[in-house]
Amino acid sequence: FSTTVGTRFKEQLGSLMSAIQATHVHYVRCVKPNPKSVSAEFDNALVAEQLRCAGMLEAIRISRAAYPHRLPCGAFLQLFGGLAGAAAAKGATPVDRAGSAAAALLPDGGYCVGKTKVFLRPGVMPRLEARRTVRRAMAVIALQTAFRGQRARKAHKATLRATAAVQMAVRRWIARRRARIRWAAVLCVQRFCRGRLARLRTKTLRRDRGVVLVQSVQRGRAARRHFERQRGAAVTIQAVARRKRASRVVKKAVEKARVKRSYEGQIAEARERLRAEAEEKASVEAEKARLESERAQLEGKASNLEEALKAQKTEHAKELSQLLDGQEKELITLREQLDATKAALAAEGERRGAEERRAEGLALQLNMERASHQKTGRALEEERAAAASARKQLSAAQQQPRDGPSADVGRAEVSKEAARQYEEKLEALQADVSTAQARETQAKSKLAHATAERQKDKAKLDRTLDSLRMKSAEWESERAEHRRLAEHLQGEVLKRDQWLKKAKDIITEYQKRTLTMMQPGQPAVDPPSPYRNQTPRQTPR
Repeated sequence: FSTTVGTRFKEQLGSLMSAIQATHVHYVRCVKPNPKSVSAEFDNALVAEQLRCAGMLEAIRISRAAYPHRLPCGAFLQLFGGLAGAAAAKGATPVDRAGSAAAALLPDGGYCVGKTKVFLRPGVMPRLEARRTVRRAMAVIALQTAFRGQRARKAHKATLRATAAVQMAVRRWIARRRARIRWAAVLCVQRFCRGRLARLRTKTLRRDRGVVLVQSVQRGRAARRHFERQRGAAVTIQAVARRKRASRVVKKAVEKARVKRSYEGQIAEARERLRAEAEEKASVEAEKARLESERAQLEGKASNLEEALKAQKTEHAKELSQLLDGQEKELITLREQLDATKAALAAEGERRGAEERRAEGLALQLNMERASHQKTGRALEEERAAAASARKQLSAAQQQPRDGPSADVGRAEVSKEAARQYEEKLEALQADVSTAQARETQAKSKLAHATAERQKDKAKLDRTLDSLRMKSAEWESERAEHRRLAEHLQGEVLKRDQWLKKAKDIITEYQKRTLTMMQPGQPAVDPPSPYRNQTPRQTPR
């Protein structure tokens, strides 16, 4: 069986149709914009002719004649579900809800609900859009009405507050003006009353002036006599006290000078300084406790003052506590340094004791070497004397007449043997002397080295003590500065208390005067005032 071209074409066509039926086909119609096939240029007649020949215009006309508007169910509910109200919520699926909404909105028909879309006839979509636009406009108007009402109410409340503020300011100004007028009248009456009292007082003083002058002269004379007697007695007592104090100071200075000559005195001085610092710390703590108690009393007195004064007192108290804490820290640091110095002094004392013992040993060894050297020298002198006597005997024996050749030979041999022995002893003694001199030189060098080390240690200890004295002086100056600052702060607080007390007195006086002036049927009486004895120029403003 042979395959022809027609059979092959038929098979290919069948496979193509099978493939097309197995897929979802979408057709694309190409429209040529212009005969030149260039971009951005359209020939309307050519495009319309192509659409007409392809049947697109006819398909559009047929589509518009039936249901031109097609919306998915979700889009239809989103656009027009609000117009339907509760009907848009009926149904389990979007298609059912879209059908319920369309039935509520279009009771006369004009729509069709498909599987996924809602189809609308011509003219239905514009009506729904118009209803939607009207509903949105009404909602916008309601929102604008609520916003404008709220803004108007807010402006009205602000106007009421501003009106009340203006009224309060005007009433306050009127009250102040009336108070100034009343105060001026009170001051005028006070000036006249005080002037009258001052004139009466001046007349009385002029009348009593002579008596007072005589009394003052007599009292001054008696007071001068009494003062001269007291001054003489005070000078005598001061001289005796100063003499005793000077003698005690001289004794203490002599005792300190005697103690300072030794290391034990220096250690005692360091202990005394430590005890003085401890006493100073105790005094500083007592001063701190006193300042804390005074601060508590001042806070109790100033409990009714303004918040600004309380904050300022609290800041002063904090600064004082910080200064005292810093002082305590510095005292602790100085104490640690003093302990370290004491430890260094102890170590230095031990090392110095070891050096002294070593120097004493070297000195003892040197004395022993010197004694042995002297002993060797004496032995050498004795040997030299013996050698000299042997030489003399030998020379005398040589000068005597010979008894015989054998005797001469025996004496010569004996004398030679003795001389040789003496020479050997002399050489040994000279070697011992040189050895002793070398040892003496070595001991002297060791002693000089120990002395130099001792001098260096002493200089180092002196420098340490000087630095401690300088630090103690700096600490004393800082502590005095802190004390001055605390006294200054205490004075400031006392000044503020006095000023506040005076201000309270003035306010009480003013309140009494105001109450007296406001009581009807009673004469205006000037109550007791701290400024009664002042002139009108000193009247408080």
